Amino acid sequence: MLGPNQLADHENNTLVSPTGLRPPGATGESNHQPQKWQHVAMERNHSISHDDTSVASTQKQSDRSDPPSTGVADIFSPEIFQIVLHNPATSHQLLRYSQSRFCGENMEFLEKVDRYNTLLDELTKVMSDIHHSFTSVEAPRQLNISQALIKRINMDIKQTTLTTLPSMELIFSDAQLCIENMLATDIYPRFVKHQMTVSAEKALSTARAKYGGLGDCFCLTDPT
Repeated sequence: MLGPNQLADHENNTLVSPTGLRPPGATGESNHQPQKWQHVAMERNHSISHDDTSVASTQKQSDRSDPPSTGVADIFSPEIFQIVLHNPATSHQLLRYSQSRFCGENMEFLEKVDRYNTLLDELTKVMSDIHHSFTSVEAPRQLNISQALIKRINMDIKQTTLTTLPSMELIFSDAQLCIENMLATDIYPRFVKHQMTVSAEKALSTARAKYGGLGDCFCLTDPT
């Protein structure tokens, strides 16, 4: 049987916390958390780390996919180059610049090809109008000729529309693409720099007091 002092010691050694775990420092227990709670803490830390990694990865991908926009048009882009080629004012200036560099035949060829393609489009439209107005079965002003002749005309129109005209459209397509690539990579960049030089020189020369002598000694250089 335990005495009063021994009973108190025994109760202290067997004291249990409200959570059902012995307090740290109690007899027979270590200061480490039980294995069960260590496993829960490890899972929680792994989940937090995984979430942080996912957020960082998403942010990095968003930064890559949404580059900041400068709001300035790229004058050397293929879209702008095509606008220059098909705008009457800019194409004429590019032709004159090419002629001054002894390569005007490139722009002259492209202008003729554009005219050729325009005529093909007009030819297709005229043939279609003739068919619908005079030779088709439901033509409002059908010609007073034999049905055999009308049938032959319609067959020739169909054959021309399906095979002849598409073949004619492809005659100069490869040469046109080659010349356009040549202009885009060589003549056109030099033309743009020339235009910028002339425009800047003209602007500076008319305001010497404002620009302090730049109008007399201005030169445009390639910063690269």
